[in-house]
Amino acid sequence: MVITIKYTGKKNKNIQINSFNSVIPNYKHVVYIDCRHNQLTEIPSLPNSVQQLYCSSNRLTSLPKLPDGLKILECYNNQLTELPDIPIYLESLICNDNQLKILPNLSIKLKTLYCQHNQLKKLPKLPSTLSFLNCSNNQISRLPILPNSIVNIVCGYNNLTWLPKLPKLLRVLSCNNNKLTWIPKLPFCFECLICDNNQLTLLPSLPTNINMITCTQNNIAYLKTQLPKSIEVFSWNEKKTIPYRYLKKIIY
Repeated sequence: MVITIKYTGKKNKNIQINSFNSVIPNYKHVVYIDCRHNQLTEIPSLPNSVQQLYCSSNRLTSLPKLPDGLKILECYNNQLTELPDIPIYLESLICNDNQLKILPNLSIKLKTLYCQHNQLKKLPKLPSTLSFLNCSNNQISRLPILPNSIVNIVCGYNNLTWLPKLPKLLRVLSCNNNKLTWIPKLPFCFECLICDNNQLTLLPSLPTNINMITCTQNNIAYLKTQLPKSIEVFSWNEKKTIPYRYLKKIIY
């Protein structure tokens, strides 16, 4: 077992310990703790100075109270059933591959949320700062309002029948393996749509910058007009990828 500790300032060097039971000098000045890939079943109380906590790939079933100044929390690949209250300034929450059934209220500063491979049925309100969202492989039936700051959404393998209005800055949408019958209007800067294995009969109007579409295993019977010249990959039939010059896009 190896646990890496880092401190504020230049006077204290980084150290490595073999257990949280070890005496940790100047513990109240620790800003970084990395205890990934061990067999930990618990983490002791954390000093309020900690800004980054990496505790993934352990056997944790719970986490202690999180420090008020925490900015990064990576706790994926554990056995967590719930999370403690999220600090107000947290910027990155990576909690995928656990047993979470609900998420607490999110930080107003959050930029990255990876919560895939859990047992979530819904998401809390998303902050206006969020850029990256991955909530795939859950049991979500409806997404909350999506802030305009989001550029990448991965929400495949859920129970979605409907999507909210898409953010203006969105570039990537991966919504495969749901129950969608339609997709909202795509923003001007949009680049990649992955919507395989839904119940789509049409595609939305395609922006001029889009370069990839995969829409196999839907109910799309025909195409109408030529695809944008920016298209590099278009998979309509699950057995082949067709060059854009032979295709027509679907418009509604």
